[in-house]
Amino acid sequence: MTERMESTYKKRVREAATLLLRRIRGKVSRNYPPASAPGEWPRRRSGKMGQGYYVVFADNGLSFRLKNDTPQAGWTEFGTKGGKMIYAKPGGWLSWVGPDGRRHFAKKVRQGAIKPRKGLRALMVESRNDLERIWKTRITGTVRIG
Repeated sequence: MTERMESTYKKRVREAATLLLRRIRGKVSRNYPPASAPGEWPRRRSGKMGQGYYVVFADNGLSFRLKNDTPQAGWTEFGTKGGKMIYAKPGGWLSWVGPDGRRHFAKKVRQGAIKPRKGLRALMVESRNDLERIWKTRITGTVRIG
């Protein structure tokens, strides 16, 4: 690869990374309540998940990964089977607003299953046309998630 080609390629990699990062943060910024339904984009509660997205570039700058290390990102994208016990901090209480609109308190609760919401896979599908514009070529094959 010539120096000019590599420079152009790196510029397109940065542009694609910026586009996807901006777009995913925007997708998960709608306010809660109401909670998101399965198949929708997750709603923002604390904002930690949306702000948790970041880009890691390969050392040579020719590829990147869009990552999120918050546990909520995995829970919402892939779902959970439920059953885990959640305990309040010592001396504290768990608190939430139920579907009935009333505030509830408990020392412990059993987490229910979470059905998957939209995440990085959906982002790639929705962004396909914009990515093809950046690369000036049709995208074929698969995108590796993981």
